[in-house]
Amino acid sequence: MSREPVKLVPRTIKATTGVMETLKNMTEAAKAEGFSGIAIAAVDRAGYSHTAFESGENISLLIGSVERVKYRLLTYQDAD
Repeated sequence: MSREPVKLVPRTIKATTGVMETLKNMTEAAKAEGFSGIAIAAVDRAGYSHTAFESGENISLLIGSVERVKYRLLTYQDAD
């Protein structure tokens, strides 16, 4: 039985306008509401990940928020 080798095709990563819009919305909310903590995760065009955080006064609340983001990512249905 002959099998063709599996070919890995890298997916092209491109910047989206949603990134800048999301950052703008969160910046406005931070100014208006006075956020005490923030966590950021990003992926660049080369596929590398970047993270940053400011824990604020209650790191437990920030960890809970990160878990909520993880849940939203895991249940996200792509439009493809």
